Amino acid sequence: MTLEVTPETTRNEHFVIFETNRQIVPPGTGPIFSNAEAARDNPLASDLFQIKGISSVHLLGTSIQIAKEESARWTRIKSKILETLRNHLGSES
Repeated sequence: MTLEVTPETTRNEHFVIFETNRQIVPPGTGPIFSNAEAARDNPLASDLFQIKGISSVHLLGTSIQIAKEESARWTRIKSKILETLRNHLGSES
């Protein structure tokens, strides 16, 4: 199955939800990472924090909610986020 990722804007301009067709974390769980140090044991969240401008990552089921710093622009970081998601979630046969 090919990975599908759909960015969805929210009412808050600093948050975007990236909806996927992959289970990222088990149902009923939803770790929230507020910084790179907190994310160090989660490879996906840790790599997302390597993108300049990311301020928090929330993994929930098949989606990832990402918050950006006020000075960051989605137009500059969205493609890096999508690339990171593709690298981690890839495609399954």
